[in-house]
Amino acid sequence: MILSRRTFNNLLFVLGATVLMFITGCGGGETTPTSSDTQDTTVTTSSGAPSESGTQPADTSTQSPASTAVEATISASPTSGAASLTVNLSTAGNTSHTYRWNFGDNSTDSGQSVTHIYNTPGTYTVTLTASSSAGETATSTRNIYVFGSSVDNSQAIVPQGVYFFDDFNYSVQRSGDTTDIFRNHGWSGGKAENLTGGSGKGYIYTTNTIPGYSGPLPGKNSSHVLAIEGRPSTFGIQTDFYLQFGGDFDNQVPADVWFQYWVYTNDYDDPTNQNDQMSRFGPHPKFIYPTKGGYPSNNGLWILYSDKNSKAPFSNDLGENSSEYYMYLQDYEDIRYTTSNGVIDKIGQTDLSDHIVPNRWTLVKIHIDTSTVNPRYEQWMKPMGGQWLKVAEYIQGQTPNLEWHIAPENIGGHRTFRMPSTLNECRFNTNPDLKCDSWMYLDDFTIATSEDTLPVYPY
Repeated sequence: MILSRRTFNNLLFVLGATVLMFITGCGGGETTPTSSDTQDTTVTTSSGAPSESGTQPADTSTQSPASTAVEATISASPTSGAASLTVNLSTAGNTSHTYRWNFGDNSTDSGQSVTHIYNTPGTYTVTLTASSSAGETATSTRNIYVFGSSVDNSQAIVPQGVYFFDDFNYSVQRSGDTTDIFRNHGWSGGKAENLTGGSGKGYIYTTNTIPGYSGPLPGKNSSHVLAIEGRPSTFGIQTDFYLQFGGDFDNQVPADVWFQYWVYTNDYDDPTNQNDQMSRFGPHPKFIYPTKGGYPSNNGLWILYSDKNSKAPFSNDLGENSSEYYMYLQDYEDIRYTTSNGVIDKIGQTDLSDHIVPNRWTLVKIHIDTSTVNPRYEQWMKPMGGQWLKVAEYIQGQTPNLEWHIAPENIGGHRTFRMPSTLNECRFNTNPDLKCDSWMYLDDFTIATSEDTLPVYPY
């Protein structure tokens, strides 16, 4: 093919410009973004009109900066407390973005940092919407729990006939303390990094403050609560830390037993990053682990677990990145519950309208009866300031699809139990920065042989 002189000169001009752009881009200054890392990049002439060739000398061209990803993350302090509750909310992000807040009570505001007062008890979902000038948006939500300002823990009633009761109103330090303090309050032993022997991959201590929480402690005249700090991801291995009850004689944990306790799971992202307690749980953490003999045990009649999956009958899943959980009971030998997906040995909540959520005090009541060949498992919960809700009921001979027969020689209670025992290590695919470490707080832990000897809380 024969090229005209005009065509040949044009090709030389384009080739020269291309070489000049390449040299300029490699000269140690800023490189021109490619289409893969910028959006809406437009080359213009100094007058603002596009050039005929699509290129222009460097001193007259302008380009819009690469767009910054829009993120909506919420930091809140406190996340629960008594009305009227002042909550400080903030988000880390690009100052050029717009941030709009919906506080869940028909009030709104805008800005990276805002403050809101909740005057009425209830559960409020705060929604943050972040927007860029390019029209990109992101949203995030967080619950705020507000209870009545009339909570008076001196009004709680602890019956004289209670089988075991610990209000944790004493001091156990997070480092360098002794198991004897717990023994002096009715426990038979314990194991944790901060206790005698220094092992277990977790910490068990008492405290009078909870990061992110503002309000009264729920127990009877409560001044301290029990902190159960599990660190499986920090240590990179499953925990083995616990308080232990019993062990002196058979059936020290009664066959027909009631447990009741206040629980608060913390999910607090401290704006100063000094007291972060962003609880997450790995699969199948044990909560109450009984045995008829020693440990490790394979002769217990049940184990009480917590998990993001509700198990039978609904198998509802709360998702990977969850600090919430359900409770379920497992018996490896005797429980058989038939579902559409097969037969399983894990029985969970029969009412999913509530479960354990973070940053809220919840009173949990559990009844397990293995004193006959036809056992039962029941569970209730009540948020502070709320009403009792029965969330689980399994009664052999009455509950459809349930087969739970205990052999006559196994009828009875247990010699001892450990709490919480093992929490599993994990990582999250959706957020590698989160770990399966957790901070759980208990108040007024009770064991009873009948419901009418459990403590009563008029709030």
